[in-house]
Amino acid sequence: MILDFFKYVYDYTESGEPFEVGEFTVFGPTGFLARRTFQGLGYLSEQQFEAIHLSSPSLTAILLTDEELAVTRAFGLTRVAANLGQAYRWYPCPPWADRSRASVVSIETMEKHSILGKTMRARVLGVCARKEERELILSVPRDKGRQLRARLTQSAPAQPLALLTGADPQANACLFWKPGMSGVNAITPPNSDGSKATGNFVAFFPEQRENDFRYIEDGFGVMLTAEAWMAVGHALESESSLSLPLSDSGLMFSIEWSRTSYVSPIESREYVADVWKTYGPGTPAENAPADTGPVVRKRIVLLTSDSELAKRTSAEDLAGYTSVMQSVVVKQFASLPRQQGQDLTIECEIEPGHKVTFRLATRPGMDHEVIRTLSGHLRALAAPNVKDGPVKFQVLYTIWGGTGAEFG
Repeated sequence: MILDFFKYVYDYTESGEPFEVGEFTVFGPTGFLARRTFQGLGYLSEQQFEAIHLSSPSLTAILLTDEELAVTRAFGLTRVAANLGQAYRWYPCPPWADRSRASVVSIETMEKHSILGKTMRARVLGVCARKEERELILSVPRDKGRQLRARLTQSAPAQPLALLTGADPQANACLFWKPGMSGVNAITPPNSDGSKATGNFVAFFPEQRENDFRYIEDGFGVMLTAEAWMAVGHALESESSLSLPLSDSGLMFSIEWSRTSYVSPIESREYVADVWKTYGPGTPAENAPADTGPVVRKRIVLLTSDSELAKRTSAEDLAGYTSVMQSVVVKQFASLPRQQGQDLTIECEIEPGHKVTFRLATRPGMDHEVIRTLSGHLRALAAPNVKDGPVKFQVLYTIWGGTGAEFG
């Protein structure tokens, strides 16, 4: 049985159809390893461990009881995973399998008591949501915008609709709910401030008198006017950014376009992850001066995982170093006359012992002497100390307005 399953997974992925976060596999009446109570397997974002080093994209698979599989089908895998995380005190979900455990959710009580049981639901794999201090962000993969719009418009114009969402990998807390609970409840990893909470759904209530927001069970409720609801549909159709005020307090609802792969302009290599965390101008983590003159910093792309970054350096040291790099690039081009627009990518790899390697690429192509001079100035910078392995990232700039082509 188990070997047949592994063969199925191998054949499925070899066909070019890899499993996605939020999907699940059903084993059938015999269950998993002859355990009839375990009827399925759910796929979550990869969990990383210090002693385990993975060189390929991976997922965390969790066993689902018959009850949990039923709840996953009806109300989303995030709800089940969060309840497992709360029961076993492990964020976001215990990665081990206890084949003697009981179900942590009941389909009967969920259908009877959850607001989702009375609401039309939709699901698009890869879509997730997180609530930050003054913003509710719906993160949508680039290739899922029109599919999501079709799901959201399948109901009557004024009918509420709950979009089931995956757990946002950028979150540091996850809402959880079970019948009988009230208020806002969440699980968090150790030492987390819980400032970025993800949830199981975003419930849209169109054609309201004004925009508003509220927490509902383990999800987020968004009340929108007819005009705002149309703006959401347009943003999804055109893959454009959106930011709508939800209340007088300054809370905003935003659509963020994410990608699961990043093609390096330096080496044409494709990096794959659950989501690429890229930082643009104004991102607090960068702590950078405003862009002025011929140089605009578009993004910072981290090519080292969050868990490895946390062990190898500090956010303050990395932010300070990229800020100094920015000053060098600005100084380099401020003294030059305006030329053809260029896209500039600087890849930086810092190794223990303050050893730094820079690689630069430009599009459509810049004078070699300019690149050589810039490289020399960058190499002269004092790099922060890192330990236990290298830290690698890329900074993407436009020079003199850039080419207008998409990065990565």
